[in-house]
Amino acid sequence: MIRVVLVAAFLIYILIIAVQVWNRPSLWLEGFLTGAALAAAVAMYWFRDRIILDRWEKAALWAAVLLFLVYGLARLGGLV
Repeated sequence: MIRVVLVAAFLIYILIIAVQVWNRPSLWLEGFLTGAALAAAVAMYWFRDRIILDRWEKAALWAAVLLFLVYGLARLGGLV
């Protein structure tokens, strides 16, 4: 059931991205990258091997933490 809901949510997000790109063609790269990231996330969950998925989840979590840290430091330093 969760897989079906996840795929349905993915399709809805892809539709929203398509509408945004249609209205603003300059967002095509952002739309493509967002769609690719969503597709990768859905594929990782759909075709999951528990050990490999755990490694990717940990890597994604630490990447997000480090990106927030870099953003915070850049904001503190006045770069952003």
